[in-house]
Amino acid sequence: MGERERARDFTDRARALGAFHTEHLGAAAPYRSLARHADVSPSTVIDWLRGRRFPQDLGKFRAVVRALRAAALKTGAVCADPGLLDETEWADAHRTEATRRAGEVGEAVVRAQARALIAGGSAADRTAGSPTGSPATGSASTGSAELVPAPGHRAVPGCAPAPGARRVEEWNPRLLGVKPATGAPGSPGELPLYIPRDHDRELRRTLREMKGTGGVLLLVGEPSSGKSRSAHEAVRAELPGWWLLRPRDAAELEALALAGVRSGPGLVLWLDDLDRHLSGRPPLRAPALVRLLDPSAPVVVVGSLWPDQYDRHLNPDETDGRPPAGEPPARDVLALAVTVDVPGEFSDSERERALEMAERDPRIAAAMRVRDFGVVQTLAGAPLLERRWRSGNPYGRALVDAAIDARRLGAPELVTPGFLRAAAPGYVDSAHWARADDRWWETGLRYATETVDGTTAALSPRAGDAPGSVVGYALADHLTHVGSRVRSFEDVPGTTWRALLATLTGEDLVRVGWSAQWRLLYELADAFYAAAGPEGLLHRARLLRTRGRTEEYLAALEPLADAGREEALDELVSYLAWGGEALRGARIAVLARYADSYAPAARRLAQQLSAAGRHAEAIEVWARAAGRGDAQAVKDLTKALEGAGRAAEAVALLRERAGGDDDLRGTLVRMLLADDTARGAAEAERLLRARHAEDPDDHVCEHQLVGLFDSADRVAELEEIARNGSSIARQRLARRWAERPSSAPGDDAERAREFLRSWKPSPDGPWDELGFYHTLGLLDEALVVALEFERDRGGNDDLDTLIAEALLDVGRWEDLLGRADAGNRRAQSAVARNLAERGRFAELESRAVDGDLAAVHRFSDHLEQTGRVAEAVGLWRRVEAADRSEGRYWLIRILERHGRDTELLALLAELPRPLGKHNGRLLSHLLEKGGHFAELADLAASGDKYADVELVNRLAKGGRVRELCRRAVGGSGAATRILLQLATESPELRHLAEYGLRPDASVALPAPLRD
Repeated sequence: MGERERARDFTDRARALGAFHTEHLGAAAPYRSLARHADVSPSTVIDWLRGRRFPQDLGKFRAVVRALRAAALKTGAVCADPGLLDETEWADAHRTEATRRAGEVGEAVVRAQARALIAGGSAADRTAGSPTGSPATGSASTGSAELVPAPGHRAVPGCAPAPGARRVEEWNPRLLGVKPATGAPGSPGELPLYIPRDHDRELRRTLREMKGTGGVLLLVGEPSSGKSRSAHEAVRAELPGWWLLRPRDAAELEALALAGVRSGPGLVLWLDDLDRHLSGRPPLRAPALVRLLDPSAPVVVVGSLWPDQYDRHLNPDETDGRPPAGEPPARDVLALAVTVDVPGEFSDSERERALEMAERDPRIAAAMRVRDFGVVQTLAGAPLLERRWRSGNPYGRALVDAAIDARRLGAPELVTPGFLRAAAPGYVDSAHWARADDRWWETGLRYATETVDGTTAALSPRAGDAPGSVVGYALADHLTHVGSRVRSFEDVPGTTWRALLATLTGEDLVRVGWSAQWRLLYELADAFYAAAGPEGLLHRARLLRTRGRTEEYLAALEPLADAGREEALDELVSYLAWGGEALRGARIAVLARYADSYAPAARRLAQQLSAAGRHAEAIEVWARAAGRGDAQAVKDLTKALEGAGRAAEAVALLRERAGGDDDLRGTLVRMLLADDTARGAAEAERLLRARHAEDPDDHVCEHQLVGLFDSADRVAELEEIARNGSSIARQRLARRWAERPSSAPGDDAERAREFLRSWKPSPDGPWDELGFYHTLGLLDEALVVALEFERDRGGNDDLDTLIAEALLDVGRWEDLLGRADAGNRRAQSAVARNLAERGRFAELESRAVDGDLAAVHRFSDHLEQTGRVAEAVGLWRRVEAADRSEGRYWLIRILERHGRDTELLALLAELPRPLGKHNGRLLSHLLEKGGHFAELADLAASGDKYADVELVNRLAKGGRVRELCRRAVGGSGAATRILLQLATESPELRHLAEYGLRPDASVALPAPLRD
């Protein structure tokens, strides 16, 4: 990727940064080190640098960029695109991508308000972002019309910003989802004393940062891990006096966004169960949040999700329970949030604080004595809820099982009495059903809805409009989570499918239909899609395509496309973009029908015409689309004209259409410069200077302007923009100076100092100065700058790294040791590495024994390399005794690396459940490898998806097709995938791909094909 044509797309830039890391910095900045800088897992860093995941927390991603820049400075690696190591550019790119993901709001409005959200914007920015030139107010078209302020409305400090809002202090925490605690003699109040958590510091710091500008705060943790209580305590502590509103649904939020919030001192929007808003009808959309986040009237959105909900919304195409195609991406909402993880297990320090609290609160003391559940889970009544569900009244248990299955199949939060009554018989064994009398329903319902120890019930009734009426029952959060996991691969009784088909409507039917389709129950899926009416038509068409019935698929899709259904048009255009050469003519004919009314169809048509060698027709199609205002068609047309040797026409088009489009403007400049004429260069320079004056933060323009001056040896102008703050110009100048031979290093140093004194300083730190000195080889001067900045402004991890490496480079070993002995982690790393490189292992061992983790890592590596694995394991076991989580992480990996399976199995068995991705896969693999098949089956039966994968692979190797089909019907995505692979190989499954399965796990062959 050239400097003058750097892609603005965030994903492409992340991949380019990843490629630079792989090629030049892999040893100097391994993923493990980068992960520690950002306080995330190495797999997360890998996903970021391969463009597979958009980082929600910009601060953590910038920490990775800083670490890579530090490594580049240390190693002398030169990045062809210096902007890839520029944090400011990444902040801009992150804002642009977050805004793009938000969509559906006017481009100017999104740009201004998203900038205000992430970086804090000026009033001028916000005013410019409004189509009317003033803060947007609008009016709601939803049922929440009372939220719309009257014309000229100006809220006063004592006026609530919306009906239902109360001061933070006035809310009963029970109404915000904070669960009461189970009782104990002498309990001092409804809620137990709050046990301060380790994540409170990050949580409260984030709220303080959002106090002036607003923002979205998301807590992610297992059910009953204390998310709501932590958030409530933090909001009360950091935002006293603020208003707090708990919106009912996304429609109410949308109305509030349209109305605008103009009430001091600020508003907290409490979306405790964020999944309900993201999965609701209508779903919560990012533009509504972007409109709400106006720093002039700060709004803080507080939400929470379970980890599996977070994964499902972030990567819907990678999870078994993904929503049907076409749903708005919830990941755009998540991209706006700062995420705080809430562990389910207490750390050692949290347990110490809990012991102190236990002396004053008997409920905490009682919870501390329970071994199989966490303290917070015990206080929330989780053990009693599970005991009531798993044992006791068989009819009550059947109702809870039916509610669990309904939720895991995609039914709404409330299950109706009609559904429960119809579905429950499928969960009662024949003996109990034979003994059931007319009161089985009342008996079971009373058992399922009875509160446990005065706290919560398995099923909680929700009232209707009429007194005494019940519209449905909500399943307890803990049972929703645990029950869905335990029943992950259990068969869903036919009574449940029929009851859902009879009681659901619209999109709810579509979601359950998808669950049936995922289980290869194609007949059931088609029935649900058909019952959904118009909302199910597109899904029925897609099901036909899945079953290989292409002609029927197109026949079902084209009427929907002709009617203007955008989803159908997208589906049709995407489908027609693929296929062999023989079908190209047919694809062109169909695309031509929609090209004049649907921009993507026009672009696909032009691409197909171009691929067929019909370039003139393709250009004509692109030109028509460009004439209708399609910016992407302008880009495509420019490229096509340039490729056809019609550069003059392309330049004329760009002069007319570039306007405020950065990409088009950049392309115009590139083509003018490529023209290699004085006239073209002069026009390009005029455009670049005008754009740079208009927006000094446009880094594409900055790159091109610097490149223009550099290639023309216009050093004076290069120095001018370097003085004015251009990091790119500073890097380019340093490179030019370094490449020039010098016989007087002292003169170079003085010249550099003089030049640096004329700089406009960077607010982000001395990185430009350090880079300048490093490039010139003036290491002592770089160290002086770093130490002065640390003295005046304080240090950080990246500065610590640079100082440590600089001390090493200039030979100040004692100073480096002093910093390491004072506890500086980066200095400790530098010392440990240097000792290992110089073979001073006795000193390294001494530092490791004293608890220096960097020394532990280096000495452990040495022990492994010299075959002393048992000593390395013992070293990490000592670390584990002092720091359980850190020690276990590395202990697991060293045992895994050296195949010490018995020890590894024992260690994994001690870890709290559920295990993470790596450890879960590892445990299941070890069980299969060691022949512990009963344990593997038990683990899979508990809902462990990694054990299910190993079990499914074993069944496939053994040719046990019937069992694979049974697991697919039960919900095993691994079984579904492997069955579809086997469908072409096994005679028993030769019709599976077209006809699917029945609930009894047999292939659903029509009568004429049955043996």
